[in-house]
Amino acid sequence: MSYARVVETAQSMLMRTLIGEAVDEARVGVVVYDDNGRYIAANRAMCEVLGYTLDELLALSPVDVSARGAKTVAKGLAALVANGTASGTARLRRKDGAVVAGRYVAARTTVARLDYYVSIFEPAGGRS
Repeated sequence: MSYARVVETAQSMLMRTLIGEAVDEARVGVVVYDDNGRYIAANRAMCEVLGYTLDELLALSPVDVSARGAKTVAKGLAALVANGTASGTARLRRKDGAVVAGRYVAARTTVARLDYYVSIFEPAGGRS
């Protein structure tokens, strides 16, 4: 389904700014990545959950941070690309080697008119 682009109004630009800040300050991890799994953005919570700085995390991919095998991760990414959405449980490996279990939801999105994917990760037990 295609939606017509609406001319940006002051209110819509403010809304985009508010959403951006809300995502960055959210208590759940959020990452944006391309169809090859290359990260292009991450919020503070994702960096904290995984123990990486933003620059370190942006140099990685889902294969690098998953506690699951590369084939499993590649299969999941391919399914997300094919279907446009995915959800389930994940086991992520922190920089210090510890594993963080949780749940995620992922979906196709558009950034600067290009297709990307956004994933939201909530560690089991939440964050404080």
